[in-house]
Amino acid sequence: MGDGSVVAFGAAIARGVAALPPGAALVLVREADLDGGQVLPLVHAAMASGAAVMVSDRLDVALAAGAAGVVLPADGLAVTDARKLAPAGFLIGATRRALPDAVDTGRIGDALNQYLQMVRDDPADVRVWLKVGDLYAKAGATEDALHAYLRVGAYYREHGFWLKAIAVYKRTLELDANDSEARPALAELYRLVGLESDAQRIEQAAPGDAPVPTRSPLSIHGADLVLVGPIFDTPGDGAPLGSDALCAARASLASRPSFRRVHLVAVGGIVDAARAAACRAAGADAVAVDVTAWTGDVAAFA
Repeated sequence: MGDGSVVAFGAAIARGVAALPPGAALVLVREADLDGGQVLPLVHAAMASGAAVMVSDRLDVALAAGAAGVVLPADGLAVTDARKLAPAGFLIGATRRALPDAVDTGRIGDALNQYLQMVRDDPADVRVWLKVGDLYAKAGATEDALHAYLRVGAYYREHGFWLKAIAVYKRTLELDANDSEARPALAELYRLVGLESDAQRIEQAAPGDAPVPTRSPLSIHGADLVLVGPIFDTPGDGAPLGSDALCAARASLASRPSFRRVHLVAVGGIVDAARAAACRAAGADAVAVDVTAWTGDVAAFA
């Protein structure tokens, strides 16, 4: 990405932020198709607007830039692991998107067949392989789940996505605490990200010991924000959940004392003020707006 594109990006963010009251904007830089070196100048450009800036998925970039926080996808680093690496005051968000209805209603086999067809069409899509692993694990097919997780873990490890690899190898060890591939790989990765004590814990765990915490990798424990969606139709993000999902999320957060301070953010397809208002009425503390930010017309969403 050239300097001109970075400047244009920063200018667009500045226009959107300027339309809002001070402190009302929290900017999320989400560029899944760019590497860290390309995302970093975009984060700096967004920060120049004066707004607090978070980075999607890339904790390393957020820390290097001195950003306000990171938003972690459901298939990424666990919130608890990110919290270990983050400084005091660093914001951590967790995105939670529903799997297809077939999973929600217990018809795991139907969903599994759907995802298996997807990996047959594109065997290199590790995100789909990760969903396949999760579905096999839900179905009790441990060996198949391990095969899928190890494939994804190896890919992330080889391509330098160390934090994602850690998350996947931890899932592997939840199924088989003594897996001969996952244990040394996880210890090595912990060292690469500076978590020596965790590396030693993995290496020193006796056979049969569970070397990782039992908390689900999808737990939002330790998060400041939880992003729920897509609420409305969003190309490529699956069926919209509707405002009922926000009502359910708000009730869930309210029922747990430790989660009552977690901010609920509605995401996906919020393209006008009416949809923003509907999300707020359903219990959202904030809404994520994307397309309109490029025109600076965001005041109606505040």
